[in-house]
This record gives sequence, structure tokens and C-alpha cells, in this order.
Amino acid sequence: MFILIGCSSNEKPIERLNTPRNLEIHKDVLTFDPVDKATSYILNINGEMIEITETTYTFLEEGEYRVKVKAIAEGFLDSLYSQVLEFNMIFLDYPKDIQAVNNRIVFEPVEGADSYNIEINGVVYNSILDIVPSLEVGTYQVRIQAISDQYVDSDFSPVVTIDILEHQKKITSNEYTYSLKSTSDLLIYDYEENEIILRYDVSLITYHMSQTLETVVSNIKDEVYIKNDAFYINSKFLINLPQTTKASYDNTYTIRLTTNLGQHDITIKFNQKDTVYLMSESIVTSDFKHDVKFIFDVFDYTLDKITSNTFEVKDQFTFEEGILRVNIDFITNYFKENPGVKELNFKVEFINKDKTSNVSFNLSIRR
Repeated sequence: MFILIGCSSNEKPIERLNTPRNLEIHKDVLTFDPVDKATSYILNINGEMIEITETTYTFLEEGEYRVKVKAIAEGFLDSLYSQVLEFNMIFLDYPKDIQAVNNRIVFEPVEGADSYNIEINGVVYNSILDIVPSLEVGTYQVRIQAISDQYVDSDFSPVVTIDILEHQKKITSNEYTYSLKSTSDLLIYDYEENEIILRYDVSLITYHMSQTLETVVSNIKDEVYIKNDAFYINSKFLINLPQTTKASYDNTYTIRLTTNLGQHDITIKFNQKDTVYLMSESIVTSDFKHDVKFIFDVFDYTLDKITSNTFEVKDQFTFEEGILRVNIDFITNYFKENPGVKELNFKVEFINKDKTSNVSFNLSIRR
């Protein structure tokens, strides 16, 4: 006796679900495209299986991850696993060492942060979208959050109480260059007209030699004078400084100006240029309170033109005695009208008296 067993030609094979596609990670959230007819999904995260019903998953811990996903549903074959997505999950730490310097909130930057949410007395300012105000006299409750386009934003820092006093001293640190062929006195600090200078001292506190810090404490007050609320160092003293300290011209020197209004460290590095050069730094951060200044040693050059690809140059600039001033109202309005823009960039060009040589400088003001 023979028994024949066969399959009905009317039975359909079980359908396999489509494989999930477009796995992406944004900060701490994994997303992928939904699969038609799927009722849930199996995530394989570093070998651990997790079932979810949505097409998003939030990670709670830092670490390196390998993730793939498949779709499942009753009455269907599980989909094949997607391609593996590998990534390093990083959670930013909140900023620390929050304090006020020169009436501005400062703090230790966080590696990986693209901007910061700075909360001052309950009002939040983003460091690249808003103008963070200069603090007036008073008491402030401040906390800060680190923000990233790629990594997970930090929590807000613990609240810090900051007191701004009536006569709080300014503390600044600036770098300058100076040519040994120059005859111009060096502007080291410029106070505002309403700031009354009652006393001051100037000292050469350090010079740096072959990456070794040598300490020199000497009073050089006699080499400094005040003109229009600004402090200048005599050119003859500066030119002789390398010889006086028995060091070569390419060393750097730090001069400390101390007044009743503050303490200002000025680091000076020498060069031997004989054409127009920039004494001050080419990138300056605005305090949104005062004009921004760029200082030049012009020799026999004059300012020819100022150009920019991002704004029309009109009357925003003044140039006098080697100092290029950028109007603070213009700076403030520019950043208000261009939220998200980190820098205001422009180009300054000089020409010599014979009209045979042009020298240009790219300058930036940061918010």
C-alpha cells in the first residue's frame, strides 16, 4: 500500500517583513523608518535584545554601541536584521568654575559643546543665538547648560550666586606684538572716559626664554605715561628690553599694569617688521558695552579701505593714531539681526605713501 501526502496548491507561503531602514542616531535618540505590518521591533544592542513598539529608542548611558534592529509581527516571518549602526554615545558635562569677570559671565569651556544656555535670574540666553548681557551692580543666580549638535546636552549646572559690586576691579589679559624697528609708543590699556584713574603701578613680571619661565620683578612705572585715559609704554624702553634682560628679540615678556580700577597683564612678543602690522590680536570678543579696538603700527602706511562679505561698510569704523575702532551699536545690532552667527568678519587694507605696496588684515569680532 502506498500513501501519498502532498501540499495544497492553495496554501500561501508565510510573508517575511521588510527590513528596517535608515537607522540614525541623534544625540541620545535612535530612530529608523517604520515597517509596514510590523507590531514591534527587536533591538540588538551590543548583543542584548530589547523589544520596543515605537521606532525610536533613547539611550541613558554613555558608551560605544553596536545596534541593529528587526521587525516582528504575528503571522509573519521576522524581518532580517538591519545593517549594524556603530556609534560612541557621549553625554556632556555641565560647565564648572562659573564666575563674573569684568561684569561678564565666564566659565570653564566643555569639550564637545557648540553653545551654552546661560540662565541669569531665570532668563535663559543662548551663547550663539542671543546677546548675553553685561551685568550691572546687583546679585545674580546663574546656572549654565552645555549644548551640542552631536552629543547629549548636559544638565544645568548647580546654581551659583554672583555679586557684582559697585567698584569691582577689572582683570584682563591681552597679547601684543611690537617691532624692534618701531618708533611708536605701545598702547597697553585704554580706560573709558568715566573711569577715574587715581593710582597705578607698572611692573615687568616675567619673560619667557627657550620655553623656560624666568621671573623678573621690576618697577617700570617711569617708562609709562597716560594720554586721554590710555596707558602707553615708551618705544625706547621696549626696543631695549631684550638687551636689558640679556635675551633674544623673539622672547615674550609680560608687563602688569595695576590701577585702582583693575589689573591688566600685557604679554608682548617682538618682531622685526618694517611695514604696517597688527599690534593687538586679530580676533576680539565683544563685551557688548564698549567699542572694539584693533591697534596697528602703521609706519608710512595709511588706511586705504575696509571691506566685508557680510555687511555694507559705512560709518561703523573710525581710525586715528593707529587705532581702528568699531562702533558698539553696530556690533550689537549685527549680532541681533544675525542670530546663530558667531563672528563678525571684515578686511582692512593699508597702502604705503608711494602707492606701491598694499598690506591687508582679516579681523573678527566674536559675540
